[in-house]
Amino acid sequence: MIYSNKYTIGNLTHPGIGGFILRSRGYDLAPLVLAVVLGPKVEFYFRQSLVMSAGDLSIFVNRSISLAIILIPVSILAAKLIFYWGGKRKTRRP
Repeated sequence: MIYSNKYTIGNLTHPGIGGFILRSRGYDLAPLVLAVVLGPKVEFYFRQSLVMSAGDLSIFVNRSISLAIILIPVSILAAKLIFYWGGKRKTRRP
């Protein structure tokens, strides 16, 4: 139920204003929504894994599938950064 008190109207207005500002500046809202929805679950399972391994981070690279899940996004990010920095250097040369 939606009531017409200040708290409820503020809860509806602030995300709308934030979404409008982000969209007007060209940001994609899908990753933000995905992060808001999945973020708490990912954090919970990350903590649970660390508790099971007694705080040892090597649990995330012991199995090949978990290592691949970590290395694929890291390599994509590294490639994007290399192409970004490489493209800037080429345009600066006279």
